[in-house]
Amino acid sequence: DSSDLDGETVNINDDNDEISDNDGRSDSSDDDDDNDNRPNLQTWTWTNDTNTVRQINFTGNSGINPIVSRQLNADCTELDVLNQFLTNEFWDKVVSETNKYAREKILGGGDVRPNNNWTDVTKDEMKAYFSLVVLMSQNPKQKVTDYWSRRQIIHCPIYSEVMSRDRFKSISRYLHFSSSLLQTDKLRKIRPVVELLLSSFKRVFKPGKFCCIDESLMSFRGRLAYIQFNPSKRARFGIKIYKVCDSVTGYCYNFKIYTGKEITNDTTMLVSEQVVLTMTEDLVGEGRLMFMDNWYSSPNLFLELLNRDTYCIGTLRANRKNVPKEIKKEKLKKGEITFRSSNNMLCLKWKDRKDVTMLSTYHERPDFQEVTSQRESRKQNPVVSLKPNVVVDYNKYMCGVDKQDQKLSSFPVMRRSAKGYKKIFFYLFDIALCNASIVHNLVTKKKIHLSEFRLNIVDQLLSTVQLPDRPTGGRPSLDQPMRLQCKQWGHFIEKIPPTNKARPSKRCKVCYDHGRRSETIYQCKKCKVPLHLENCFEIFHTVNKY
Repeated sequence: DSSDLDGETVNINDDNDEISDNDGRSDSSDDDDDNDNRPNLQTWTWTNDTNTVRQINFTGNSGINPIVSRQLNADCTELDVLNQFLTNEFWDKVVSETNKYAREKILGGGDVRPNNNWTDVTKDEMKAYFSLVVLMSQNPKQKVTDYWSRRQIIHCPIYSEVMSRDRFKSISRYLHFSSSLLQTDKLRKIRPVVELLLSSFKRVFKPGKFCCIDESLMSFRGRLAYIQFNPSKRARFGIKIYKVCDSVTGYCYNFKIYTGKEITNDTTMLVSEQVVLTMTEDLVGEGRLMFMDNWYSSPNLFLELLNRDTYCIGTLRANRKNVPKEIKKEKLKKGEITFRSSNNMLCLKWKDRKDVTMLSTYHERPDFQEVTSQRESRKQNPVVSLKPNVVVDYNKYMCGVDKQDQKLSSFPVMRRSAKGYKKIFFYLFDIALCNASIVHNLVTKKKIHLSEFRLNIVDQLLSTVQLPDRPTGGRPSLDQPMRLQCKQWGHFIEKIPPTNKARPSKRCKVCYDHGRRSETIYQCKKCKVPLHLENCFEIFHTVNKY
């Protein structure tokens, strides 16, 4: 019974409204042998009878971890949520490894740049650095140095106010995450932060009943042994990352970075089947419904997951082992459908533009439903089409990874990096921001766009850090005494402009927020906020939560 799956169809497969058996979603076929010669561990007798669906109730915990929920409330800030993912342990690791690497390079003679006066970076300074990196993704420029340009048409004072250009470049140069020398680990340079981020993803939020497993291709054209090429992807060249996401929110619960074909002694399972079972081991046994594409789907895998109390729906390659011969051979006209069932599993082939072969342990039979595609729904007289319920449900819930990929492609933190491990790190940092945005919207019951969320993170991070006094570089000024150093960034007092009142005044912002009605004749010249000169002006500009 799939009555609880009814709803609006969502399909995010580029511009194609239909799924197909060879839709090109996966680029991992080189790891699986389609000539599957494994011995059958199960008897498969396919009939044209209605499938007998095994009844499994959803019993799993889902949503935000109760421990995390007690630390957050409806008034929590974006930074409060992000701190659940980027913990003190995370920042301490990045800071200590960066300082260690910088000292090794400079003292060891590996870096002989002129004027390379490195001083250890602090935790607050590292947070300020990442704030600028996030801000750069919201405001892309041709070169990093353009952010510190003094040309009026592109000048952005916030960057030079927070950090000098040379200091930013130094931190970027020495940014490091691990001192491991384990040559067999291809991710040794980022392994500690990968484990910290993955642990936080699993700790903060657990997917609901509907999950999907798919892969993303992180764009990268540098030198790396495990670069993938897939002409059907937008990036084409890149690093493949397997993901398990919540189908409704797009939250990334688990990920695995592909670093090449793994050597395994398990000859009873395909590589794709091992990937699914490994990445979903925390989610099986609780009545969830997993969605996957044709690289992962197989009768053997679906039966194994069903035995672990987990339903599955997925597109299917017709040449997979144990697919019924009738499904492979039968020729259909457009709109026609055929199906077979065996071992509590339904296998169907439906003719749309192409043959669509699917597998499901959740449906009894392929009943047709009337659906309107997203493209058609925007028209005045949309065309309603008929699709099998298995296809409709797949289109609705397979888009969890695609949802996140769309968000990540809009604001990539690091556009260019010569080092592959740094590129991967910033991609995972992006996922952390995206996950934090999802959790923040769930906790506060607001719908804040990811772009606004990221800007708020920058604001809040910069307002909480204490930056060390460092020389800004350049030629020292002889006519710039200390009293003039705040000309660009300072906040000053002015009288409230004339109004209809004989003596113009407004409510003091700080007093009003504390429930006191008290008026003032002064305001901040830059913020345009009415404030009392004594106490209130200083509190407003120095205390985050006053």
